[in-house]
Amino acid sequence: MLKFSAAEDTSEDKSSAKDIERSSDDASRSADHAIICQAPGEGACEITGCVVLNPKIIVVADRWNMSLKVLSTDASNPEVISCLKLECSPFDLTLTPGNKIAVTVPEERKIVFASIQKEELSLCKTPGKEKKDGFNLHYMCYGINYSEQKLYVVIQKDDSEENYQLLILKVADGSTLKSLPMQQYRGLRYLAICHDKIYMTSDSGTLRFKKRTEDIKIVEKDRFSYGIIEVDGDIIVCNKSRNSIHTVSRSSKLAYFSGRRELLAIPKPLALCYCPDTKRLFVSQSRECGGRANVLTVRQMK
Repeated sequence: MLKFSAAEDTSEDKSSAKDIERSSDDASRSADHAIICQAPGEGACEITGCVVLNPKIIVVADRWNMSLKVLSTDASNPEVISCLKLECSPFDLTLTPGNKIAVTVPEERKIVFASIQKEELSLCKTPGKEKKDGFNLHYMCYGINYSEQKLYVVIQKDDSEENYQLLILKVADGSTLKSLPMQQYRGLRYLAICHDKIYMTSDSGTLRFKKRTEDIKIVEKDRFSYGIIEVDGDIIVCNKSRNSIHTVSRSSKLAYFSGRRELLAIPKPLALCYCPDTKRLFVSQSRECGGRANVLTVRQMK
């Protein structure tokens, strides 16, 4: 466990925090500020998953630095508070009961669990077990979400781009409740749950899966969709090809630009999360964006 009092940039990317924040503002149409994700001594980041723990703290998965990080959302001091190094790269994470964080680790083909105390993360016992080895899935795992005592996980059964499945697990012990094939869709990544529907992002666009009928439909054909969340019934998607954060909903409550569904114009958005208490949206960017991959862009929503 590493804990930091200040976020210093000692990597090859020498951009200052102010420079990164300023460039992020220019690219994202006056975003409020940027939260530093790069810890002292680290190389460039790529934040592939993020979740709001409370209005003051975000937990992120940094795939390139193989770590989970606690970030301060304080605009006067937005930085890395602590960092938990893992043996392999994490991909996505979600909150589960008891403030445990479930994390997908594709290379280990498992879900591990972490908890936070006094702003420090540590691996914790897996539900239903006395060990910290997590739920072994035997397949690469990516997007994850929690709802109603279940974990929903995107898995890839082999290296084929056409062999994805949606796995539904019992959070209490990791037992498989259902496995749904998604072979007709390429590059499945993240998912969000809204009532009786599951939305998933992929290279084919944004998919909607109805739990009861198991009907699947592409609701948006924009390719290369990545992070996705549900906010007050709205589905918000990161789209790298459009350089946009936008809603899939036709009549979005969150529409920021008059007459449009775009919430934020930002290069190569990757993952996102939302704090309902402060009404702030947090967005990470791909390493294709250089120094902006080292911060989370913040947008104050109306």
